[in-house]
Amino acid sequence: APPGGARRYQIPDTPDKNGRTLSTIPGGKYGYMQGTSMASPHAAGVLALLASTHPWANAEELTELLTSQAESHACPSGPYNPGGGGEWAATCEGGADDNGFYGAGIINAEKAVQWWR
Repeated sequence: APPGGARRYQIPDTPDKNGRTLSTIPGGKYGYMQGTSMASPHAAGVLALLASTHPWANAEELTELLTSQAESHACPSGPYNPGGGGEWAATCEGGADDNGFYGAGIINAEKAVQWWR
C-alpha cells in the first residue's frame, strides 16, 4: 500500500506525523491529500524507481522487490469509520505482515531503491 491513508490510522515516521500525501494544489500551493488519486501514482513511481535500479527484473521480480521492502502495518485497532458518523465502512482482517487494508505493508520509495544493493 502506498502512503496517503487517513492520518488517524496511518501515521508515518515523518516530522509532521500527518499520514497523508503532501502534493501540489491549485494556486501554486501545497496541501495534504489522500485516496487512490494520491496512492496510485505513488505506487507507480516506486515501481518505476525499482525498474530503473534493477533493469534486469521482470514483472514478477519487481512485484517481489516491492512487497519485500514494504513496512508492516497492522489493521486499525478500532472500527474503520472515516466519516466519524459511527457506521463501519470496512473491516480489516489479517496480521501486520499481510492484511486487507495494507497488503504486505506500506511502500517506501527510499527503502525500495536501496533494498537489494
